[in-house]
Amino acid sequence: MATWTFTINPTSATACVGNSVTATLTITARNARGLPPAPTRFYVSTSDYGALSNGTLTTNSQGVATTLFYYGLNGNNYGPTKLFAHPESNSDDVKTVTFTCPPAPVIN
Repeated sequence: MATWTFTINPTSATACVGNSVTATLTITARNARGLPPAPTRFYVSTSDYGALSNGTLTTNSQGVATTLFYYGLNGNNYGPTKLFAHPESNSDDVKTVTFTCPPAPVIN
């Protein structure tokens, strides 16, 4: 595998209430010729709030792997959550994405 990308969509929500906010994490891998490599395993984790539907991903024949990120509140704390990914073969090759979740507006 020559290159890979790690993306999240969407990157934020307008307001986060409960555990109803999700985003899709995508890893795309390419070999030196720009083609999908042999299936490659990646590990994905989150630093703060939330959970993943799967923390171990293997790219498909197109070089793509996806999983869902579920934003979860930690008490009343809101804010950005960093997510990390790296290939199984190289734990030093870490990429990060950030999901931002502001608090719900206060209604008086």
